[in-house]
Amino acid sequence: TVSVLYWRVSVRSEMACRLVNVHTYTARNSAGAAHLCCSYLPASIAVGLILGIILPYYHMFVFGTLAPAAFGLGAKKDEEVPVSLFWLVLASSVVCFTLLLTSYFRAVFTCPGYVDPATWRQRPEVVEDAPASYAQPAVARLTRTGELRYCSRCALYKPDDAHHCSDCGRCVAKMDHHCPWINNCVGRDNEKFFFLFILYVPVCAVHIDASIIAYYALSGASMGFRGHHIGNLMVALGAGTFGLVLGLFSLFHAHLIATSQTTLDHKFSTERQRHWALKLLTCNLPPPRVIAERFSLVLGPDWRLWFCPVATPAGPRQDQRWASV
Repeated sequence: TVSVLYWRVSVRSEMACRLVNVHTYTARNSAGAAHLCCSYLPASIAVGLILGIILPYYHMFVFGTLAPAAFGLGAKKDEEVPVSLFWLVLASSVVCFTLLLTSYFRAVFTCPGYVDPATWRQRPEVVEDAPASYAQPAVARLTRTGELRYCSRCALYKPDDAHHCSDCGRCVAKMDHHCPWINNCVGRDNEKFFFLFILYVPVCAVHIDASIIAYYALSGASMGFRGHHIGNLMVALGAGTFGLVLGLFSLFHAHLIATSQTTLDHKFSTERQRHWALKLLTCNLPPPRVIAERFSLVLGPDWRLWFCPVATPAGPRQDQRWASV
């Protein structure tokens, strides 16, 4: 009785400490709803950081500095700028920030693609090449001892590119990693949105800094430590820092896509982990046609929709040279 009671307390304590999301957890009472809401605290912090750049940018620069200078609303004569600059900055910023926020929320609320238990509970067939579909249970990747990869927690066999996520408690198809900032796994069905999110952060940062620099270059105003000018300086520095960090991460993730890897593949390969930057700098990459094909597997077959945060038909699984684990 004591052991059973201890086991129940341990399980409940583990569940209370584990982060959950809307894809794997259903709140059945108020405590469960509070648990679900608290699990999205890191994601809320990420949204706060993003809005902490966007909102001051509009308040201090677009409507506090640029609009008065464009429409002559109290600005000095030598600090005025063309009205077209204001409309260009406003329109382009709305497009950039809409793409950024849409990509982020789609990465958060799109299911990463969990392995279907009905298909993968039956013993898969072992083949030489990586299978082209998840529909039929067939694998080319085995363990170091030559056995099938089996998940005892989910009670199913793992597809070649699937891994069990201890945070989600499910096996995720083409799992890249579990990101606490979106409270979700990055997998087969939401990798595009995650990549677009980390790509649009530096794009928006460049837009913010470029628009502020363009204003001061065209108006002749000096960026002093007064009024909106110091606010503009802080926004530019914050956006630049944020964009630099996420820009390096997006460059790394683009390298993973181009070389047909995931973050977990890279993590478990010491040689790749040490030399990926050197390979990227020396352009030791596949031919452009192969890179385009691999990007189409993540971003979709229609290149015109590559940079739009919309769902695209799933392509075949990537042809990878599986390493034994």
